[in-house]
Amino acid sequence: MAFNNRFIRLAVSSIAILLVFWVYNPFSLYFVNDDYLHIPRSALGEFGQSYLFRPVSEFSLWLDHRLWGKYAPGYHISNLLFHLCASLFLFRFVRLALSRLFPYTENQSSLATLSAVLFLIYPSHSESVFWILGRGASLSTCFTLLSLIFFMKSEGKWINTSLCLLFFLVAMFTYEIGFIIPFLMLILIVFEKKSAGKRFASGIVVCAFVLLTACLLLRQQISGRIIDDYGGENILNGNFYQLIYNFNALIARSVVQPLFSSKLFATLYLLALVVIGFILVRLYKTNRQSFRAILLFLLLFLVSLLPVIPLGIDTHDTEGGRFLYMPAIFLIPCLVLILSTFRSASLHTGLLAVYFACSLIYFSFHYKSASKTARETMQSINRKTSTRVIYAVDLPSQMKGALIFRKDFDKAVDWICPSLSHDSIVIVSTKEIERSQTVKEITGSDRSIVPGAKPADLILRWSDTP
Repeated sequence: MAFNNRFIRLAVSSIAILLVFWVYNPFSLYFVNDDYLHIPRSALGEFGQSYLFRPVSEFSLWLDHRLWGKYAPGYHISNLLFHLCASLFLFRFVRLALSRLFPYTENQSSLATLSAVLFLIYPSHSESVFWILGRGASLSTCFTLLSLIFFMKSEGKWINTSLCLLFFLVAMFTYEIGFIIPFLMLILIVFEKKSAGKRFASGIVVCAFVLLTACLLLRQQISGRIIDDYGGENILNGNFYQLIYNFNALIARSVVQPLFSSKLFATLYLLALVVIGFILVRLYKTNRQSFRAILLFLLLFLVSLLPVIPLGIDTHDTEGGRFLYMPAIFLIPCLVLILSTFRSASLHTGLLAVYFACSLIYFSFHYKSASKTARETMQSINRKTSTRVIYAVDLPSQMKGALIFRKDFDKAVDWICPSLSHDSIVIVSTKEIERSQTVKEITGSDRSIVPGAKPADLILRWSDTP
């Protein structure tokens, strides 16, 4: 591989970082959706705001609020830093896994660097980085990687063991996907060749399962339930068909970017499965060592999807991309290892990187447009000092998966515009207005027609927003 050259690795990594800084430009982003609910509550020191119980993620919001107040780019700078840290930790994890479990693998530094670079520009990460509250996935992934790194470095060293369990504990209290870490450890033990290492690692896994049980019991004590209605109804109702569909959709969205055409999406997904399956069969017959390394990361990827199966994912837009953030730390190395077996590995890897970069740039326009809409809305409201009623006509909920005001619009007004005196907020659609029998026109070219509105009311309309 041409990527073996240190200068080329440095150049490609630098280009990827510059691309990420341009695409995830914090100064073009704003607060959206339930940022307006959870950031103010975190700012008051409310950690454990709901049955989901994510105090570490909420503490990061409290810290950001102490630093930035209501300056949205500051929060997005933190999100970008978390993403960069996850990429750096992934480099270390892949290199450690290959050197420890597959020591005869060639070009280990190149494979680890490629994994980190492709992870950095992987387009399905957009929701976790563009959306402030999406940081739960990236933060939990950072702690997951640190836990697994110290797990593989434990080897009877109690300091590494303690750090492994500590980061596991923090990951669980950051985002629920951290619950899967003990199962990931079990897979790593299966591929461990040293019997002494297996025995000590097995003890760590037992401790991890004890901590997992304690965490779930604490969650039950605090929230009154372990499985909630947020996707949990499929488990509680025994809807296994839906769970299987969700699992399949999560795998599909991991290898194919969302498309409006369901037929095209399904065709590309099936084609990807056939190609990957053919390659794995060929490697099993001709290159067992590469096959074993690929199998490790493939199993880690599939198992890491388990916590989000009840939630599922949309295959038509980018919503739900945060569910794929942690699984991607295993999928990307798997793809890199597959491509490394090709004769023209550099060409195919380059094409994959271009595909990732173009998709990420395309998705970024949706999130930046959503932020622009939210920012301009809050600015227009902030110009008023008092009003009787705020009418929100055709309030935009999302922009092709990028959330805007799906909920908590009233919380947005109260937090961003605290000096605005108003009695109520009315959210109404144009269709509802047209069906109304009492229609009264408000003077002014930028005014919409709202039933019962008074000249002193503030009327906002988003007729051009999808």
